[in-house]
Amino acid sequence: MVIRNKQISSISLISLATFISLLEYNSYTPTPESNLSQNVPHETIQETKDEEETKTEPETETQNHEDNKDTTDQTIEPPFYKTNEYTTKFKNGDTLANILDELGFDKKEIHQASKSLSKVFNLRSIKTGQEITIKATKDQNGDLILDSIEIQPKIKNKIIVKKSEKGYTAKLQEIQVKSIIKNISGIISTKQPKESLIQLGINKKLSKEVIQALNHTVNIKQNQGDIDFEFVYKEFYDDQGSTIGTPELLYASTCINGTIYKVYKFQHNGTHEYIDQKGKILSLPNKKQQLLSKPLNTMKISSKFGIRRHPITGRVKGHTGIDLSAKIGTPVYAAANGYVQRASRYSGYGKYILIKHNTSVNTAYAHLSKIQVKPGQYVQKGQVIGYTGNSGISTGPHLHYEVIQNGRHINPLTYIKQEP
Repeated sequence: MVIRNKQISSISLISLATFISLLEYNSYTPTPESNLSQNVPHETIQETKDEEETKTEPETETQNHEDNKDTTDQTIEPPFYKTNEYTTKFKNGDTLANILDELGFDKKEIHQASKSLSKVFNLRSIKTGQEITIKATKDQNGDLILDSIEIQPKIKNKIIVKKSEKGYTAKLQEIQVKSIIKNISGIISTKQPKESLIQLGINKKLSKEVIQALNHTVNIKQNQGDIDFEFVYKEFYDDQGSTIGTPELLYASTCINGTIYKVYKFQHNGTHEYIDQKGKILSLPNKKQQLLSKPLNTMKISSKFGIRRHPITGRVKGHTGIDLSAKIGTPVYAAANGYVQRASRYSGYGKYILIKHNTSVNTAYAHLSKIQVKPGQYVQKGQVIGYTGNSGISTGPHLHYEVIQNGRHINPLTYIKQEP
């Protein structure tokens, strides 16, 4: 009986508690959002926040996407570490260092890359017109980082300089080359001989060489009408069957007024020469056309050719050349192909070079600080032969430059002004 009364009491208490809860629920008025945290358990608040963040995420992503889109449209600089490739050609007087410097590479990288390249290739032998390919990347500051350099000085050789962890390494790579001998004949317009060959689909450089070769025997433009021609050349192909390099002329001929003029090309002392059918070495009819190159990049004349008062002795006498003022160490270039006759000290000329270009024309370079050639050496037009200085009887750093034709000194400007 006692137990039963306790059970009844417990049931009554539970019923009373339930009744009170219902009364509180019916009389409940929602509180403002600012007071919600005081009435909701901690777990419920966390879930609510997560739900709000989840709901707002798509809007945030859309906003960020549009922001990024605007930024991309306004970006001018290339992306971080984007590869850039530059292809250029060496001009008269160019060096690898000044080409890289003009592009904006770090001087330390330029020095390291040049030093590596010089181990497998003589940088002084780079010719005017030589093509060079440079690859680089831009860092996050927009600075150029030199990655590689490619030069193909000969049709069968390619030099590649690449950046590595230890600096730069250079490698000489041989290219498998096949050649085919071809011949072509047709008609040349005497008014525009080179252009008429180009119109026949002949390579521009080859067309130019054909006309130059034929001009060794006859001046084509001095004739009227059209003339017949024929030439034989060698074309080069890589292992993929694509043409590479410039075709090599072997033979050219033309017929003018019933007379056939023939020219053969052959290699001699590291360069090419032209001979006629009798084996005679040919030179251009107009010797002046052979001396078109300036001995210095900048022609700043400090003393002209002709009669003058000598700056040291005070005597009035003929000045056998022109003086070109330049800082000590400025590169001096050969005016044309030829053989070095003298390369040594020579009286008041100081360090002196004399080059024989053909049977009638020589050039001379005096007061040098350094000589880069030897007697008997064959040099090519535009090749560095020495550096300006102040040796011998001289009042200051300069180059004394002479042109000697048939044993007589003539004004060098009559040759230099004909440079195209």
